[in-house]
Amino acid sequence: LTNLYNRRGFFELAENLMVNAREKDYEMDVFFIDLDNLKKINDTLGHIEGDEALKQTAIILEECFRKSDLVARVGGDEFVVIALNKNRDQKSVDVILKRINKKLKNYNSMSKKPYILSFSIGWEVFNPFEMRSIEQILTIVDEKLYIEKNRKKSFRE
Repeated sequence: LTNLYNRRGFFELAENLMVNAREKDYEMDVFFIDLDNLKKINDTLGHIEGDEALKQTAIILEECFRKSDLVARVGGDEFVVIALNKNRDQKSVDVILKRINKKLKNYNSMSKKPYILSFSIGWEVFNPFEMRSIEQILTIVDEKLYIEKNRKKSFRE
């Protein structure tokens, strides 16, 4: 549907990226991205429109990351990205988050859709020498994603 790697493909390639990060002494920027309100889009506008929202999410993410970064859809409305950070600094994450927000804003301003495309994002910078597994890293980033989702919900209430 999205032409991105699926969960299985992600885990196979993520291990290779981790080895590459260790060899080059790069950190890894890991993002867990949730498409907000997909259930509402599916329930009110139908699954075809929900699929379109997923496709647009994939396009936006691919435009925000490098070809060498790993972008995958690991669940219904969940996407994961691993980007190698050769500069070993927080600035790369800030640049990426600004790029994503700008792309979302541009998409929503030009879209004729009856909904706003939005993401909740959890992220963390990992040192590949910490010897964490990809599953452990995703658990940490997923927890940060849900903190962000809850923050957004409480802000709207």
